Amino acid sequence: SVDTLARLAHGTAACRYFLLLGYAGWYPGQLEREIEENSWVVAPLDSSILFDVPVEDRWAAALRSIGIEPGTLVDAGSTEPS
Repeated sequence: SVDTLARLAHGTAACRYFLLLGYAGWYPGQLEREIEENSWVVAPLDSSILFDVPVEDRWAAALRSIGIEPGTLVDAGSTEPS
């Protein structure tokens, strides 16, 4: 909201934050279907990873938080574009 952005700009927000701007679009139901097909690795939010882990280490830390060692992942390939 505009109010939230104003608090962030004036330094009066009572929390730590990252402000990111971007766009990702899916057609209705696409994201849910992709999650069901295991096309996404989903992990609960761990704010310590977001705020305390260097950006270059966050992906690996998020995987480890759900018991996946990044070096064990294998690209099995796909006939469909990602």
